[in-house]
Amino acid sequence: MEDLVFLILCLISIVNIKFKGMNEFFCDYMNIKNTSQIKGIFVWMIILYHNRIYFKNDKIYIYNYILNYVGQKMVSLFLFYSGFGIYESINYKGTNYVKSLPKKGIILFIKS
Repeated sequence: MEDLVFLILCLISIVNIKFKGMNEFFCDYMNIKNTSQIKGIFVWMIILYHNRIYFKNDKIYIYNYILNYVGQKMVSLFLFYSGFGIYESINYKGTNYVKSLPKKGIILFIKS
């Protein structure tokens, strides 16, 4: 059963992969679409890491080896890209964006 869960998570993680052409690779690589996709990859890696903790399976050696090697690096890179997105939002929207964040947070908390 654990092998099936691992296989399903791996298959879900490679759905909709798109490859760029040679001339498109460095074209605006830090835009919101690309960084969101990169953050999505790191979120999947974190989910797979937690899956490994909850469902102990020592049979899949390469899976455990990769996640042991990557470890907390994926979390720090996810936080870097999230922080970069917040930085760009502040630069684009100005200080009014920062001042409106607490109000938006309270509204979301009340609605939920």
